[in-house]
Amino acid sequence: MTDIKERAKALREAAAPGSRIGLTELARSNAWRKSLVEQGIMEIVDRSDTTGYLVSVDAMNELLDSINVLESEVERVAVQQMFIARGAREDWKSGEALAAAAQESLLRRGNKVREFLDGVDGDSSTGDVGDTGDAQSDDARGVGEGKSGEVGA
Repeated sequence: MTDIKERAKALREAAAPGSRIGLTELARSNAWRKSLVEQGIMEIVDRSDTTGYLVSVDAMNELLDSINVLESEVERVAVQQMFIARGAREDWKSGEALAAAAQESLLRRGNKVREFLDGVDGDSSTGDVGDTGDAQSDDARGVGEGKSGEVGA
């Protein structure tokens, strides 16, 4: 309910006399400065199109404070969502245990990357690319002794 009242107040203030100023009036006089101090924000219009807004220092500070509050709320919700996504995992670590777990994880991942780059399958013991270790399948492909793949050989 408060949000609706605040929006209604903002709309009423925006529609108040002196809250809009034309470009020509902005250039020709400085009477608008008093209105800017009183209202905090003024809409600059060219004919009937909004060209920009003038914002007083106090109104800008209030706006920045509101943005900071909203960003804090978004951050709080994001952290809350991370905890929810983590679910029932309660294996929290800190200090030396956290450092050791992080180093172990990096080492394990590094080994997987090295295996991939070297063409080593994580399940094979020899590490030769294309070597299945299965003589029968090698014979079917024409790999091994006496298999040349040439016709009439």
